[in-house]
Amino acid sequence: MVSFKHILALLPLAVGAFAAPNSSPDALNALQERRCVPPSNCGSAIGSCEYCCSSGVKPNSKTCHSHGATCSNGTPKYHCDDASL
Repeated sequence: MVSFKHILALLPLAVGAFAAPNSSPDALNALQERRCVPPSNCGSAIGSCEYCCSSGVKPNSKTCHSHGATCSNGTPKYHCDDASL
């Protein structure tokens, strides 16, 4: 059976392994960087990369996505940044 002393001795190593930074810099940059790609077939931005499009119009920017929210005029609201986080 593993003694309590052994567990205490290995605990700092286990904590250090989980706290180590990711070895891939691209993974970190992908999480930090979000680019707004505005659609050309909707109105101007109403917020931080948010757009209202006419009913039945899907934004032509491939980064646009909807969270089900609507604009003040009742049209769908789209977020046009990277990935729907």
